[in-house]
Amino acid sequence: MAPRQHDVPNERSVSSSIDQQVDDSTPLSSASKLHHNDGYPPWHAIALIIGFVAIFVQQLLASPSSSSNDNHSLLFSRALFPNMLPLSVVVSIRLGFALIIFCDIFRALFLAVYLDHRSDYYPGSQLKASAPILYRGILTKDGTIWSGFLCVASFTEITWMLEGVFFFLAGILPLLSKHDSNSSSIVVTKLSSLALMLWEIVTPCAFLVTLIVTFVLWPFAIEAKKQGNPGQIGLLNSPGPLLAHNLNVMAITMELSLLGGLPLRRDHFAMAPLYGCAYVLFSWSMRNSWLPQLSATERKSWGAQFIYPFMDTTLGWNTSFSLLALLMVLLASHWGVYGLHQLLHFYGPRLSGAIVEDDDDVRRFAAHCSVMFVIGVCICRFR
Repeated sequence: MAPRQHDVPNERSVSSSIDQQVDDSTPLSSASKLHHNDGYPPWHAIALIIGFVAIFVQQLLASPSSSSNDNHSLLFSRALFPNMLPLSVVVSIRLGFALIIFCDIFRALFLAVYLDHRSDYYPGSQLKASAPILYRGILTKDGTIWSGFLCVASFTEITWMLEGVFFFLAGILPLLSKHDSNSSSIVVTKLSSLALMLWEIVTPCAFLVTLIVTFVLWPFAIEAKKQGNPGQIGLLNSPGPLLAHNLNVMAITMELSLLGGLPLRRDHFAMAPLYGCAYVLFSWSMRNSWLPQLSATERKSWGAQFIYPFMDTTLGWNTSFSLLALLMVLLASHWGVYGLHQLLHFYGPRLSGAIVEDDDDVRRFAAHCSVMFVIGVCICRFR
């Protein structure tokens, strides 16, 4: 879901191609009339988001909350299989995941070179397809702070970044917990609460990202290639997106099944959908900001743009149906991960006869590894 691809023409050639495309089809005024759409979301989509935000906030406020003095750091100081993966190894793996994610975000933010993404839209869209959205890292030639920001403004990249923060916190919390001073105890309590909140957000979102990429964006990219736009395939095949679209969910699954076995609270099922609603609002606010390299007249000729075709606001009621489907997938992801956690850590040991926690660790470890493998085979895609 993260737009990245190399070998993009410079601004002058893009600008010339825009002028040529407009001039070849119809005068600018007619082209603007035919293609320009400000992409303002329909009233029913706005009502849907406002309604769900109100419901989700109310649900979280009504759910039993932990005391601000509760220290959840014990959850992060536990190794699920201490004989095979002791806590020191668990901490190293978590910090390793964080390092990989932060390095990838740094590359995208500062070093991405002439990345190009051309948006195609579903039939019935009023938006002009194939608008050149250019991405440049801040430190690259012609790069700016805004162009670097665009490189990490996708749902995938923001969620990927939050996942990196989670793994960093989950890695340092066991180390901080060794200190007994009151000040460090307060810090550990706050950080552990933050880490749990991030876990409840990024876990369903990681599954959403991988599911959408595998079962929506890959087929869409294959179809776009058949119609002469191979950029989508190149985008998904790039090393960065492959990491953010596959390692994201495998790292979460590894934390869930092999490292710490962190739980998801049933009454916090609204956390990830609320985060999803926030990104929808962000996407709407960005609809006229993806082409900063073009002049105001050229941006007007292209009209509103979205980096995800299912975020298109010009599809009528299908816009609301798409948003509703995405929110339902987030809810289903939360309950799916919750059920998987219950299966692995509650029902699984009892069904296998491993009533005692340390009983038959080898068999349980093998079963958990098998779950990781099955999840990877079913929802990850690399080509």
